[in-house]
Amino acid sequence: MNQSLIKLYLKAIVKQLLNLLFMKVCSVLFFLSLFGVNLFAQTPNKNEEQLFNSGVLIMGNDSIESVPIIYQRDNIPFVKVIIDGKEYLFLFDTGASGCFISSEIAGKVNIESSLPIEDAGGKENNANVVFKNISIGKSSFNNIVCLVANTERLANLGCVKIDGVIGTSLIKLCNWKLDPTNQTISFSKTAFKKEINSTECNIEFTDSRLPLVQLSYDQIAFYALIDSGFSGYFQSNDDVLWKSKKYKKLKRKVGFGQYALAAFSIQNSYVSNSKIDSFKTQSGFITNIPATICSCKPTIGSALLKRNVFVYNFLEKKMIFTPVNYDTTLTNIFDIGFGLNDSNQLVINFVWENKETKKAGFKIGQQVLKIDNNEIGKLSNVELCDLKKSLQSKNELRVTLLIGKKDKEFILLKQPSHLQ
Repeated sequence: MNQSLIKLYLKAIVKQLLNLLFMKVCSVLFFLSLFGVNLFAQTPNKNEEQLFNSGVLIMGNDSIESVPIIYQRDNIPFVKVIIDGKEYLFLFDTGASGCFISSEIAGKVNIESSLPIEDAGGKENNANVVFKNISIGKSSFNNIVCLVANTERLANLGCVKIDGVIGTSLIKLCNWKLDPTNQTISFSKTAFKKEINSTECNIEFTDSRLPLVQLSYDQIAFYALIDSGFSGYFQSNDDVLWKSKKYKKLKRKVGFGQYALAAFSIQNSYVSNSKIDSFKTQSGFITNIPATICSCKPTIGSALLKRNVFVYNFLEKKMIFTPVNYDTTLTNIFDIGFGLNDSNQLVINFVWENKETKKAGFKIGQQVLKIDNNEIGKLSNVELCDLKKSLQSKNELRVTLLIGKKDKEFILLKQPSHLQ
């Protein structure tokens, strides 16, 4: 693997301890006051490797264990786990270096260590480390290192139930198979076999054991992180593929505002949506890919993985993709996104730039006074989630904004989330 590419990931991905990227294209309908949700936490520079190599897998009666997989927000895979006799819902996240639990799950146990963690904005905090036995089905992953952090904030802002994260410190103990058709996730110490119509790719790992796969676009080679904790199809920045003539000609839908929630900060940035015709893998092609261009590294997410039975043979450093029938319909969204300001007032927090939004004069921070003639007062995060859930079935929205000192009403219609 090209050393310069490794260094590129070492700066932004290698040190990720968690990546909860619930990507949603900034809709008033969807769950969050944000474009998407990220939790970035980075492992420290000091040597803590021994903490993450302590886990042991004790399989149940069968050589392969299969349990139901629960998809939240359409694409994000969750599984039920048992810790200290209680059941929890954990995100299965190949883009997370370690496991992550709440302080409630950690309980009153001896703190083994404390690690400095850094969010995407560069702010550093400390996280306590504990060891837990995590049961999935009849099998048990014992002595797994877990970082303790606040899951309530993510659950409230993300409008999704999440008790913790299964990351590489557990995933690396065996091989995995995610089957979206049968809604199951399986794991085994024996590698899963390749099917006749499958595409197999070699995995190269960062120092934090995050999986990278080599792709090429218009003969431009690059590495992408395989991240089941990212709900989108594909994301990247312009720097990776800018040499491609095809890439320069892509049509883009551009927006600005809050698009990501980090562990300790909210990120504002320009983003754009587009569609890429195909990427070449080592033994085939990935075609018809909705893409998000942002301040991010190349990442393949759960929406793309869910087009396939996804085999992650960690112990053999292989990935296998077996195509399945999938819904090609992309979500329609409104051209502005809603969130809460510091006073818990509903405001615009994202705007897609087009003739209509420019003519209307939509700006970040404008207060929303009414939706469909219903007055909007101060909201809690739970009430915001309920509001957005209630708007999911709507294709038209009547919104009254406070612009300057005047109230002004607009009618919004849903638009495709990505260019077709």
